[in-house]
Amino acid sequence: MEIQLDTQKDIKRLIAMADLEQALQHYLKATEPEALLNLHNQAVGLMAQFKQFKQDSQLNVVDYDDLARTRNRINMTLLALTDELPSEEVLLEAEKKKPGIRESRLKRIVLRFMIISKVFVLGLLLFLWDTGGFSVDQFIGTASLLIPLFTAYTVLMVRDSAKNRYVHIQSQETEMLVTHHFKNMVYFWMFVYTFAISLVLILKPAGALAYNQMSATLTLVEIGIGVYVGEVVFALFKKPSK
Repeated sequence: MEIQLDTQKDIKRLIAMADLEQALQHYLKATEPEALLNLHNQAVGLMAQFKQFKQDSQLNVVDYDDLARTRNRINMTLLALTDELPSEEVLLEAEKKKPGIRESRLKRIVLRFMIISKVFVLGLLLFLWDTGGFSVDQFIGTASLLIPLFTAYTVLMVRDSAKNRYVHIQSQETEMLVTHHFKNMVYFWMFVYTFAISLVLILKPAGALAYNQMSATLTLVEIGIGVYVGEVVFALFKKPSK
């Protein structure tokens, strides 16, 4: 049994039978493993085009010739993608690995982590002030420095969540998958960012840093580590303007 050839034949047979939606679903399912996400996410774009084509057809708001051209373009692109399916050995090996993580799920995790991180750091600052590690002025000054760092990211995340508040009723077939390597990188930099800020705060009451040194070090953490967190947040939550 040659999985690659069977998969290709099945998809091409469905296209020939004018069952384009089923062909796309079949292709998406076959390319869920992480090693095939490049092909999968290209097919996600095709599925989104097909959904729009289907809606335009049902509403009868687009000229028939335009609809026919759109369908033919999707057919041809899917056929080309089908020819790019890997060899039997590669496909078998890919099926043994985890599928990619859905972008919406990763975004929810990042949002929760950032909120928890924000509450933790501000709670730590409050505790250190309450135990005499910071004066009132130092507490207010440090809070004024920390809050904008987190708010710049959380506002973007909450805005995205609000904009996509009905995403749960949309088909997962039109959603990108993200590699586990990227997911792990996101977790790493989020943890390091929170840990570094917490450590700098603790060093001030411990006497290792003066207040001015602590403020300067927090700025360095933001420049040296926060830039990576910012890149991750913008990659996930800020879509390019059309």
